[in-house]
Amino acid sequence: GVTSNGYSFDSGADKIQTYEDVSDNTAAYYNIASRKFTFVPSRGFDGWNIYRTTRSYHDEYKQNGIFDGVLPNQLALNDFQAWELAINTFANPDEITINLFATPGINWKDQTELVKNTIEMIETQRTDSLYIIDSPDIDVAMAVGDNGRADIIASEELIDYLKNTDIDTSYACTHFPWIQIKDTQNNINVYVPPTGELTKAFAYTDNKAFPWFATAGLERGALSAKKSKYKLSTPAKDILYAGRINPIIDYPETGTAVMGQKTLQIKASKLDRINVRRLILRLKVILSNIAIRLLFDPNDIALIDRFKEKANPALD
Repeated sequence: GVTSNGYSFDSGADKIQTYEDVSDNTAAYYNIASRKFTFVPSRGFDGWNIYRTTRSYHDEYKQNGIFDGVLPNQLALNDFQAWELAINTFANPDEITINLFATPGINWKDQTELVKNTIEMIETQRTDSLYIIDSPDIDVAMAVGDNGRADIIASEELIDYLKNTDIDTSYACTHFPWIQIKDTQNNINVYVPPTGELTKAFAYTDNKAFPWFATAGLERGALSAKKSKYKLSTPAKDILYAGRINPIIDYPETGTAVMGQKTLQIKASKLDRINVRRLILRLKVILSNIAIRLLFDPNDIALIDRFKEKANPALD
């Protein structure tokens, strides 16, 4: 209990909304001295409403109502803007050095606008990172006559969703299906997007080989998962890969692994492969670090020779 000027009352939560809440002598706030300790939370520190049953990081938001006030450092009012604010903290490559970017929890179907904003940041501001995007979860209700083709139905549905987004970039990739992992806190198995495991696989590739090696296959594409949500058949794998989505496959003896390395670029070219895009990104970083040391020197043959002297060994 809390004591003030001889009055004692139990700490906790109580309502103080109308006159009746304080006029009743059995109410917690009947004694006026107790009201000085009242704290009325409003929207919480991050704008989260505890009575909301779902999150709201979809694409619906008010363009002119982004912040509490006018200062850019004030907290965002909803999930969409909180995500956007967080994502934009990575926009300056001179401030933060990365070569992979991920936003676990948002996907290209349900948060298309936010994902497109992120792709634009990666393409035009960072220009040094690959964006790994969550694919949406797909639940297929099997009908009579489907003959167990849930994987094909889910794959076709997913490809249609991706086409509707108009996403076309070599700076991003996505994978399907979701994978099952153990929730150790609640002691249950849950399905989650594979993004977290994929970032580990890319990091493994960078450490054991090089960024221009494919993060796929049973060695560099292995994922720590109990299983994937769908056992993809060959037709389902072909549908996904033709539609720019990298399939995740279960193998009885070796586990779960990525079996694809396509970017989200529509046009067929070398850049529709992840390892080629990451090679180009790596070259950009190497050559930029060399070139920046030569800024403001006279632009003559001596400068060109100095650049070649430093660049050629790195490229070799």
